[in-house]
Amino acid sequence: MKTFDVIVIGAGIAGGLPCAAYLQRAGLDVLVLEANPEVAAFCATHETWPETLDSPHAAINFCGTSPVIEDLELERHGFAFRASPVALATSHTDGTNCLLCYDHELTWQNFAKHSRRDADRIVEIMRRVDETLEEMNRLAFFSPHPDGDKYERVLELCSYAFGWSLDDLWTMTGPELIERTFESDRVRQTIVSPLALHEHGAPLARGQGAFGVALSLYYTTGLSIGGNEAMVNA
Repeated sequence: MKTFDVIVIGAGIAGGLPCAAYLQRAGLDVLVLEANPEVAAFCATHETWPETLDSPHAAINFCGTSPVIEDLELERHGFAFRASPVALATSHTDGTNCLLCYDHELTWQNFAKHSRRDADRIVEIMRRVDETLEEMNRLAFFSPHPDGDKYERVLELCSYAFGWSLDDLWTMTGPELIERTFESDRVRQTIVSPLALHEHGAPLARGQGAFGVALSLYYTTGLSIGGNEAMVNA
């Protein structure tokens, strides 16, 4: 009978597969078990209609700042990730598009079409996000949980990035934080768009919704060349 050092349950793209790859690289004999007919499919957990589960993540790749790419040499095995110059955007039929770009100057120029105050505010926020990006990734996205000490630091970074006190953030929903931070409806619609994915819980919950807004600005999203399957293959 075949035996293994480790059995990994679930071949998820963010959990089981990289876990198994790290273990195998460490010299262990690893078996991965997956109930679905294909590996690395995102787990469907959103009940849009009764008894109907769907996932909004399938076309989005959040790996832009992941240490796994370098650790497991995925690029050497054919993986390539490209981030769009535009991180978030809303487009409107009257041409008043609102674009949040990775380039701060481009962001300022675009936001200033709607509100110079909002343009100044978002650039301040994004600079603080860039400053704390590595620490946030390590604590919130690439760290075993639960860990109370790390959790508290994540909240502190959210507070620092958005320029609101922790006490203030705990009192606000996601939309309330956006409304109190920005004055232009076009800008508000852009900032609220990733919150609608429910990545960090309930947007309308006080505290949880506000922290979700801050965390969403730490994402580095883009596309895998050849599709997300390219990461699975690598």
